[in-house]
Amino acid sequence: MARPQPFVRPGQELRFVQRLRRRGKWPLPKERNWSKDPHRPVFSPYIVLQTAPGDNGSRPLPDHQVLYNQSVEILDSAGHSVTIPEKNKTYTLACRIINLGNLGAFGGMVEFHLAPPPTVDALAVMSKPLRAAWGYEGFTARPGEVVTVKSRRPWTPATDQEAMSSIVVHAHDPFNDPIKRRFDARHDRHVGRHDTIPDFDGTWKGTLTGHPLTPGTFNIRLEISQAYQNLTAIKIYFVQVPPNTLPQNMPLPTTPQATVSATVVAGFADFTALAGTIVGTISHWHLARQGANALNVVLSYPRDFIADGVLTR
Repeated sequence: MARPQPFVRPGQELRFVQRLRRRGKWPLPKERNWSKDPHRPVFSPYIVLQTAPGDNGSRPLPDHQVLYNQSVEILDSAGHSVTIPEKNKTYTLACRIINLGNLGAFGGMVEFHLAPPPTVDALAVMSKPLRAAWGYEGFTARPGEVVTVKSRRPWTPATDQEAMSSIVVHAHDPFNDPIKRRFDARHDRHVGRHDTIPDFDGTWKGTLTGHPLTPGTFNIRLEISQAYQNLTAIKIYFVQVPPNTLPQNMPLPTTPQATVSATVVAGFADFTALAGTIVGTISHWHLARQGANALNVVLSYPRDFIADGVLTR
């Protein structure tokens, strides 16, 4: 029996390296940089919380899509989707997940989070944000399959402030399709965000129509700046349309008649302003989002005057 050779001295080559060199197999060949062949795709799940139908997972997206993800839902006791939750009512958090990849996601995980919108924005820019989830669930999704996941932990907001929380969902397969940027719905397709504060931001245009006791048509433009629940600036441009004149032929003033601020409460914004048809009289305004891209406006005065209409942006 051959006697084992002694250990090599520190700094010397190991003997298996010497044997490989004698055989012409050292140094080892470098790994080839294989080109990506579209006809031989990598097999992987591709999980997306779609902001709207047709969303293929490309990011970033504009805030009016990202912050109101249609795949993240708040369900009432009857299972109906709720846009604006109310305090002291119980809801179920849910999400719809689609796997656009060519491999099933068999170890999928879902995290449901609740937090004020400023907190979510702060977490989204952290390198490694840590926050305990409201609820955890698992899921599986075959290629092309859409699955709905509901949190088993109910949510009952105790205050109006809590009811304005953002719902953030993380849906990923930690083995084959992990999340990369937690809480960052703007840049990661695994993150879905649903803000319960309606989006009033933007320039809204349209006409208001007086009720039978106060007939008339009024051109209006509202320029609204919003920071979370605060409407920091509402610029009001308002003019009455004379009889037998088309609204589009009646220009608005070049400067706003009033600039005010308001706070969104329970999904609505109410404020008063010295702007409207009766000069020097305080007008009362009520704003409510209606549909995907419409704003319902009600204008009233103490003198039984009321006009309303729907503006678009």
